[in-house]
Amino acid sequence: MFKISTGLANHLMASGSLKAGFDGKVIRIYSGPEPASANAALTLGTTHTVLCVLSKDGGGQGLKLDGTPVSGIIKKDSDEVWRGTIVANGVASFFRVGDVNDTDEENPLLVRMQGSVGTVNADFLVSNVTMVAGEEQRCDSCNIGIPVGA
Repeated sequence: MFKISTGLANHLMASGSLKAGFDGKVIRIYSGPEPASANAALTLGTTHTVLCVLSKDGGGQGLKLDGTPVSGIIKKDSDEVWRGTIVANGVASFFRVGDVNDTDEENPLLVRMQGSVGTVNADFLVSNVTMVAGEEQRCDSCNIGIPVGA
């Protein structure tokens, strides 16, 4: 199950929706061990490596979710293409949704989501976890759900 930062929890509790918290963010895919918290700092260059940044049309702009959730699930905006060029070779292990200019420092105030990356039984599914620099990574489907009672 993906993790949310204290900043996103506070946003959901008092001031906004998951959509409002997510819109305008990018998805970074990393190699290295997944931190225990979405608030935690990453050690870039030693323990963690940014493999790819998914953005709108691969141009660095933030992403957007569809405005109409159904049965507790919200999807990516179907009008957008989420993609990015892989910038380093490595094995993808986790992702973070965060601000375009997020520096991956410890910060409980930032709105972030974090989870595992894998080919099965992961929060973010990819066809291959081995990423090769220069290739394109796409996200053609994204569904974020909040469990609801029966």
